[in-house]
Amino acid sequence: MNKNSDTVFDYIKWRGDLTFEQDPFNEVDSFILTQVTFLDFSNIIVNEEMLLKDAIEAYFNENDKDKVKLGLIIPQHVVDFIHALIKVKRYRNIKISNFVDKFDEVRKEQFAAITFHIDDQNIVIAYKGTDDTLIGWEEDFNMIVSFPIAAQVSALEYFKMISKKFKHKNYTLIGHSKGGNLAMYASIYIDDNIKKNIIRIYNFDGPGFENGDIDLKLYEKIKNKIITILPEHSAIGMIFNQYGRVKSIKSNFKGLHQHDGISWNISKNRFVKTNLSKDSIAFSKDLNDLISTLSDDDRKLFCDSIEKFIKKVGVKTLMELKSIKKLLVIVFKGYSKQERTLFFKLLKILIKYKMLF
Repeated sequence: MNKNSDTVFDYIKWRGDLTFEQDPFNEVDSFILTQVTFLDFSNIIVNEEMLLKDAIEAYFNENDKDKVKLGLIIPQHVVDFIHALIKVKRYRNIKISNFVDKFDEVRKEQFAAITFHIDDQNIVIAYKGTDDTLIGWEEDFNMIVSFPIAAQVSALEYFKMISKKFKHKNYTLIGHSKGGNLAMYASIYIDDNIKKNIIRIYNFDGPGFENGDIDLKLYEKIKNKIITILPEHSAIGMIFNQYGRVKSIKSNFKGLHQHDGISWNISKNRFVKTNLSKDSIAFSKDLNDLISTLSDDDRKLFCDSIEKFIKKVGVKTLMELKSIKKLLVIVFKGYSKQERTLFFKLLKILIKYKMLF
């Protein structure tokens, strides 16, 4: 990482010894906990509460840190950062429970969530974003044809389950990338008697919602609690319409790499504010204009072509996909002219605004 300003690594180094009584739980802490969702705690956390540091330590006792690969687009420094949390005094009393990880090729669903117990009264529900699985990415594309998608339904069910199990608590919902979208969806559609106990919803560079999707009457009841945090050159977070209060922040990276929140600039206990770049705003307009002009048939055709592609390549992850030779030949062989046209319209926008890795 090209380090030009303080990041979360500096935050846990210089402020990690402060308790939540000395410096209350904040937006930086919220983002940090979203990163923990990348680890698979299936054999470590079930429903019983355990200390966060013990859960992370148990994971790395079973998995060599230097050999852990979270996928093609999740860099090694994320693994290093999560490992560093073991020794952070600020988080030593946080407990973690109710790890859920769902992957369903039939439902086209990739979903995971964890509950953090900050203290006896405050609970944080963290939703995982899109991982390295192609099914996860296919589910993301399905947002243009389906509402709600399977992961959104699961996010609401998870919140309902936690609110019944841990009643009369204060809830904060968080998520990075798709996880942020799930946090917003669950908070909007949860019952009103639970809404009143929500303190904050943090959407870290996650996509919004398309016009006409969400129930605006339900949204009105929660909108003042939603904070969407976007890097200045945001791409993922500029898909569809954002809701709540939007805060743009500085990053040490450029282009689409700014989606990696490990690079976001921090001053004391807040991300450093700036303005969205002109390219990010223009990208959002062009992309959302393209989506809005697609007919229902074209949308379905596009999503079907993604499914066809996944079946054709015969792999399950982006990491495996990277190793395939002559990938573009495989992609376009057997595709109709209309399917190729839709793909190139999207590719043209991504290239124009340098939104490719």
